[in-house]
Amino acid sequence: MLKLFFSLSVRSARTNRSTLNKHHFSFLYLHLYLSAVSAGLIVFDLVKQKQWFLF
Repeated sequence: MLKLFFSLSVRSARTNRSTLNKHHFSFLYLHLYLSAVSAGLIVFDLVKQKQWFLF
């Protein structure tokens, strides 16, 4: 799951490198949003696994 998000972010960075100067701030916010979403999903998976081990 983490590799999938990483590859998606790298792919989007490669495709948006040419238009990075035009939409620099929007791309930065999008990248931060995607990284926050992926981190939240990882934390959610960890919490779900802990709950499964507890119960």
